[in-house]
Amino acid sequence: MLLVAGGLRFAGLDWDRGLLFHPDERRILMVVADLRWPEPWDWSLVLSPRSPLNPRFFAYGSLPLYILHGLRELLGAERLYLAGRALSAGLSLATVAALHGIGSRLRGRRAGLLAAAFLAVSVLPVQLAHFGTVDSLLVLLCTLAVWALVEVAQTGSLRAGVAGGVLSGLALATKTSALPLVVALWAAWAVWAVQARPLPRLGRGLAGLAISAAAAVVAFAVAMPYALIDWFRFLSALAQEAAMAEGSPQVPYVLQYEGTVPYLYQLVELARWSLGLPLCMAALAGVAWLTWQGARHRRPVEVVILAWVWPYFLAVGAFHAKFMRYMAPLVPWLCLSAALLVVQMGERAQGTRWRWIGPGLAGVVLAPTLVFALAFTGIYLRPHPWVVASEWLCREVPAGATLLIEMWDQPLPAGPPEACAGRYRVVSLDLYASEGSAKLEALLDALEQADYVILASQRQYGAVPRLPGRYPLAFAYYRLLLGERLGFRLVHVTSSYPRLGPLVLVDEPLAGTGLPCPLEEGCQCAGVASWREGELLVHLGRTDESYSVYDHPRTLIFKKQVPLSREKLQALLTGST
Repeated sequence: MLLVAGGLRFAGLDWDRGLLFHPDERRILMVVADLRWPEPWDWSLVLSPRSPLNPRFFAYGSLPLYILHGLRELLGAERLYLAGRALSAGLSLATVAALHGIGSRLRGRRAGLLAAAFLAVSVLPVQLAHFGTVDSLLVLLCTLAVWALVEVAQTGSLRAGVAGGVLSGLALATKTSALPLVVALWAAWAVWAVQARPLPRLGRGLAGLAISAAAAVVAFAVAMPYALIDWFRFLSALAQEAAMAEGSPQVPYVLQYEGTVPYLYQLVELARWSLGLPLCMAALAGVAWLTWQGARHRRPVEVVILAWVWPYFLAVGAFHAKFMRYMAPLVPWLCLSAALLVVQMGERAQGTRWRWIGPGLAGVVLAPTLVFALAFTGIYLRPHPWVVASEWLCREVPAGATLLIEMWDQPLPAGPPEACAGRYRVVSLDLYASEGSAKLEALLDALEQADYVILASQRQYGAVPRLPGRYPLAFAYYRLLLGERLGFRLVHVTSSYPRLGPLVLVDEPLAGTGLPCPLEEGCQCAGVASWREGELLVHLGRTDESYSVYDHPRTLIFKKQVPLSREKLQALLTGST
C-alpha cells in the first residue's frame, strides 16, 4: 500500500521542468533564497526585525521556510524546488503511515489498512504532494496533533498532552488556519477530566491543558519567532489574508468564488474532483455516523476527532475563498471515518448472508478512487501544456510578431525554448481592471497591435465572464474572441486531462459562462460522456481553478486573420453593432 501511495506521490515531480508554474511554490522559494545566517552571529540583530533570518513574509508560516532553508544549506540551491517537492511527497506518504497507526489503534489493523488505503489513493493529497508548498506538512502535523490528543482524552497522559501541544504549535507555525486545533486541545483534556468517577479530575485537567497550551506557544515561538519580533508586519499579513479569505475585491484570483455557496461548494468539489464521488459519499456517511456515535456515547475518541473536524470545517468552509487545499487537513479524517464505517458494517454483517458487505463496500469505494488517482497522476508524466504551447509558439510564430497576453496569468512562451521570447513584442492586458473608457482604450490598442492572442489558462476566461454585471466589457471581449468575431481564429489548443487508457476525465471552464465554445469537440456540461477517436470522454463540468490551472491548464492561442478597424472593434465591444 505504501508503495502505491509513494508511486502516486513521487511520480513526475519535475512536471514543469523547473519553471515553477505554481505561484505559491515560486514565492516560497523566492523568500527562502533571501534568508541568510548572520555573519558574524549577532544576537541583537537576530532578535530584531532587521534580521536576515526574518522572512518578512507571513502569508504562510515560517516553519516550512526554515526547513527549506536547511535543505538549501545541506543540498545547495540548485534544483531546490525538486527537494521541496520530494519533501512534500515524503510528508504526504508519512501521513498515510500515520493514519494506518491511528486506525489500527482505534479499531484494529483492518480499519487502519483501509483508512490508509483510502488516503493513499485520494487525489487531493496526491496533487498537493507534487507542489513544494506548505500543505503536506500542515496535514501531517494536524493529523499527528489530533492523534496525540486522542491519547490525552483516553489516558490523560501528560507526555501525549505536551506532544499534542508542540505539534499544534508547529502546525500554527506552518499555517494559521490550524487554529481550530485549540478546540481539540481543550476538548481532549475536558473529556479526560470529566469522565472520571465518582469525582471529575478538574484540577489535573486544567493543569494538563495549561501545560499543553504552553507547549504550543513555545513551539510556535521557536518555529516562527518573527511573528513576535516583527509583530506589526505579522498582524498586517494576517489582516491581508483575512481580507482575501473574505473576498476582498482587490484580490482578483478569488473572483471565481463569487456566487458560490459556502460548505456546499467544498462538498461538491470534494465529490467531483478532490476525492471522487464514491470515497466522498463514504466519508460523509462516516462523519455522520461518527457524529451520531459521539453524541450518543460521548466516547473520548469520537469527541476529540469531531472537536477537530467540525470546528475546522465550519470555520474554513465559511471563507469566501474556497481553494480546495483548504480542505486538505480534513482528508485523513474523512478517509478514517469512511474506513471505520465500512469496517463496522462488515463486522455487523458477519455470520449473516450479508457478510460480503464489508469487503464489497471497500472495493466499490477503493477501485474507482484508484482509477481516478492513476488517471490524475498521468498529467505529471506528460509535458505541461504551457511547455507544449511555448514550443508551438517558438516553432510557428515568426520573429517580430506581437503577442497579447493576460496580466495575472503565466506569460508565454516559457520553458526551455525561453530564448525565443526575445523575438517577440509582448503586450499585457489586465481584464480584472475596473471597467470604463480607460480599459476600453487599452483593449482596443492591444487588439490593434496583436498578431496573436494567448489565453494561457482558464484563470480569467473561466471566472470573469461569470460576472457580466461587473465586467460587461470583459464579458463582451471573451464572447467575441471565443466566437472568432474579432478577426482572430483559434489556431492552437493544449490541454492535459486526467486519463487512463481510453478514459479521459474532462473539466470544462466554460460551463455556465454563456460563452461560445471554440473547440471542435464542443464544451459539454457535467454528466455527459462521449466517444471520440477511441477515447471515452467523461465530462465532469467546471472545477475549482486551483485544481487545474497550476498543473494541467487549457491554453488557447488565436491568430489574427482579418484586421478590423478600431471603429469596428469598438462597435463590437460596446454592442453598437
